[in-house]
Amino acid sequence: MDFGMRTNLPDYNALLDSNMRNYFENESIQNHLVKTGLINQYGRITSIDRQRTRLRVIENEIARTEKMNDMLQKEEEHVRHLVQLERAREIERQRDLECVARRREEKKRKAELDQAERELLGHAHLYYRNNTAESKHD
Repeated sequence: MDFGMRTNLPDYNALLDSNMRNYFENESIQNHLVKTGLINQYGRITSIDRQRTRLRVIENEIARTEKMNDMLQKEEEHVRHLVQLERAREIERQRDLECVARRREEKKRKAELDQAERELLGHAHLYYRNNTAESKHD
C-alpha cells in the first residue's frame, strides 16, 4: 500500500443516493429540505451553486438599494439644509429692509423736527421783539 499518494474521493450527494431515497421521502424531512432550499416545493433537487448565485444577486440588490437609500437620505438632508439657509437669508433680508425703513422714518422725523425748529427760530425774533416791546411798555 502506498500511503504517499492521496486521491480525492468524488463528491457525495446524499439526495442522489438511491439507498437514502426512503429516508428523504419522509414528509417532515422533505419539509425541512424545502425550508433549507435543498429541494423545491415539487421535490426536485436544487443546485447549491444556483442558490448561492441567487443569494449573491439578492444580497447585491439589497446592498444597492441600501446605498441608494443612503444617497437619497443624504440628498434630502442637503436640500433641507439649503432650504434652511435660504430661509435664514430671507429673514436677514427682511431685517435689513426693516432697518432701512426704520432709518428712513427716523431721518424723515429728524428732518421734520429740524424744519419745525428752523421755523420756530425764524419766528423767534418776532417773539422776542414782541416780548421786549411789551416789557418796555409795562
